[in-house]
Amino acid sequence: MKRVLLLLLVSLLLAGCKAWVSRWAPVPTGFPTPPIQLSATPLPSPTFDPRLCILVEDFRPLPDLSADLLDLYDQQGFRDIDLWAEAYGQICLDENKQSRDFFPRQTNIRLGMSIASLEDPQAVGIQLREVLGVLTSVPQEELPGADIGTLSVTFFAAGQQALYIFPLDLGRRAYDQGLTGEDLLAVLR
Repeated sequence: MKRVLLLLLVSLLLAGCKAWVSRWAPVPTGFPTPPIQLSATPLPSPTFDPRLCILVEDFRPLPDLSADLLDLYDQQGFRDIDLWAEAYGQICLDENKQSRDFFPRQTNIRLGMSIASLEDPQAVGIQLREVLGVLTSVPQEELPGADIGTLSVTFFAAGQQALYIFPLDLGRRAYDQGLTGEDLLAVLR
């Protein structure tokens, strides 16, 4: 008997709750559907997000800059020199490892020339000053990359060679300070 009374009480309570809720907030009989205008959505064009680059360090030749510098040295009377410029930087590879872009970080310049003798350091230093004099006429801002690159000068004489490698800004400062001969070689060595 207790079970029947309990069941009856619960059913009355539930019926009363439903009646109370329906008076307080009527239950909707249907949901209105707003009219939807469908228009053709253009497909996004496949573009590459540069933030997804795989960066690989590399050197790239700079043939235009090499030709311009060679012309500049030729105008200043230098003959029979080899000159090439290259950019050191990063290649941007996409997810398929295809090269997308190259970001230069610095420009390196290599110059080779013959001189009469390597025995006289004063004469070698004077020749190196003349090489720097032409290069300092090119502003650093015109060279690709934000970092300071290097200048590599190789002098050849009688089967021997002397190699000088130094940062471009060090060469410019030494030239601006008027260093020449052995003093210049001592700073750039």
